[in-house]
Amino acid sequence: MNLTEHIKKELRKIGEIPLAIRRRANSNDIEEAFESALDRMASSMENPNSVIYKKKGTTLRLFAQFVIDEMVTYLEQDYFNDLDRIYFDDDDFYYNEIRKPLLNYYGRRIKEKFDEVI
Repeated sequence: MNLTEHIKKELRKIGEIPLAIRRRANSNDIEEAFESALDRMASSMENPNSVIYKKKGTTLRLFAQFVIDEMVTYLEQDYFNDLDRIYFDDDDFYYNEIRKPLLNYYGRRIKEKFDEVI
């Protein structure tokens, strides 16, 4: 792959991060929020009192949703104000504009962690 193709590929990947998040947090902060959420949810899989405890039959899909929702919560706490929060109660907007693109972007890494924990 030449340099131009590599740059185009990286720009497409960055484009998968929703603009509402990219405008408020830099890529390092977004990555840190993802890693924190991924680690926290992986730990929850080991906790029998957790909703996503692995012996309760938690699926990859449910695990991934929890990771992304936790990540968005972290980012909102640090980078959003009350006027521009991403509200979870608008299911269509949240799923299509926030969760789905983040699942596409982080899906491989979420699956790797899920497989590691299971």
